Amino acid sequence: MKYEFGLNQTIPNKTIALKMVRRAVRIYNTLRPHDSLKGKTPVSVHLNADMPYKSYRRNKEIIYLNLN
Repeated sequence: MKYEFGLNQTIPNKTIALKMVRRAVRIYNTLRPHDSLKGKTPVSVHLNADMPYKSYRRNKEIIYLNLN
């Protein structure tokens, strides 16, 4: 993610760094299609429990997605 969203550069301060990371994570989870999810976004798969997907998680505990 750091190369795709410009997070590999020197960032002037923590406030800007946090904004950049939050933006990158939001885009990654809501806008960017994933091959492992058959071209769907993580949010669309998360919100549609009937949609099959390949999980690579070892720990099967439920993680709640916070989009705020």
